[in-house]
Amino acid sequence: MKRLGFHFLPFLSAALLWLSFHPIDIGLLAWIALAPLIAYSIRAEKGWRMFLVTWLAGWCYNAAAFY
Repeated sequence: MKRLGFHFLPFLSAALLWLSFHPIDIGLLAWIALAPLIAYSIRAEKGWRMFLVTWLAGWCYNAAAFY
């Protein structure tokens, strides 16, 4: 998986999860928000890059959620 566009999936998951909570409050998105993250974790090469991308996506979600 050398494509750069593939690494946006954890960030898509973070955005969908953020949209499911208070300011936007689309609760149905919480049911599908983790699907891109699961798809990324299945297909990505295991190692530091996967850890770093998912950690940054989690950090972005927390930064947006705690504004």
